[in-house]
Order: sequence, then C-alpha cells, then structure tokens
Amino acid sequence: MATLAALRFTDPSLALAALPVLETSERCGAIRLDDAAIVEWPTSSYRPTARHLAEVRTARPLSPSFWQLFFGAAFLLPVAARALGEHSAETGCSMATFGISDRFVRELRSRLVSGTSGLFLLTPDANADRVVEALAELDFSLFSTTLSRRQQGALLAAFGASSASATDTRGVLATESARPGS
Repeated sequence: MATLAALRFTDPSLALAALPVLETSERCGAIRLDDAAIVEWPTSSYRPTARHLAEVRTARPLSPSFWQLFFGAAFLLPVAARALGEHSAETGCSMATFGISDRFVRELRSRLVSGTSGLFLLTPDANADRVVEALAELDFSLFSTTLSRRQQGALLAAFGASSASATDTRGVLATESARPGS
C-alpha cells in the first residue's frame, strides 16, 4: 500500500522551503519517498504552476505524465468545462482506478488556491506519519488518500517512468552530487 499525501502551505514559497527538510530526513533514513511534485500558486497568477521533481530518482518513480494528468484534471479541466458552458466542476475524468478519488481531487481543488502552495508525496503507507513529523515545524495542512496494492500497481503500470531501475534504492530528493559514489 502507498499514500498520496498533499501538504498545503499557506504561502506560495513554503512548499519549496520544505524540500531541504525532507531531503535531510530521507538521507538519514527517517522517511522514504517514492515520488514527489510541487504546486505553487502566487497571488499574482491566475493559475498554479506544477512540476514533477525531475531530480527524483527512485526505484519506482512515476513519469511526469502522471503529474500532468493529475494536476490537469484538478485545475485545468474544470476551467475548460466552464469555458464550454458546463457549470459543473465534474469533468468525467476520474483517477479512481489508481486510488485517487474524486473527493480527493475536489478537496485539492478547494484547498489549493491562489496564494498557497502544495507538496505532493507518494510514500509507503507506513511512512506517511514520519513525513508529517519531519515537517512539524512548518505551517501546513494535510490531506491524503491511500492506494491499495492493486491501485498502486495500476498506477505504476500506467505511469511508471520507463527509465526507472528496479534495483535503484536511492532517495527521492537527493541530488546527483549528494549521492554516494557520485
């Protein structure tokens, strides 16, 4: 099982500020992350910017296309639907097959608004509480969804990065220069 945790910060720059804390916690073995993405929504912008943390190199990372679809379903499809005259935020794009409920996407949509930022972490289920503990000093709210083994398998089969090595167990946030043997 795995958890997709969304950490919502009250400032557009705070999600980025959390990365060094997570990197240190991961390097010392306190936490394990399978993948991560960040969303920043400055007050001056009419839409958020999202990015997969491209430096992520794990045993089973997701490809950037997953994060593009996920954030597109959450933020862009509702805007497009309204532009076409649909007044409902429901767009018919469901990620429930992968354990990401429509409720989770709606919650994301309502919580991550202009002037906030978010850090999205895919982590082994037993590890999610330790991630929260590592970031206890920061001001954030958490919402999450749990993926069954079947859902996690479907997610990795559909969106697993093809360049991932099954034997690569290095940390998610470590940079190339910080890795042993680099």
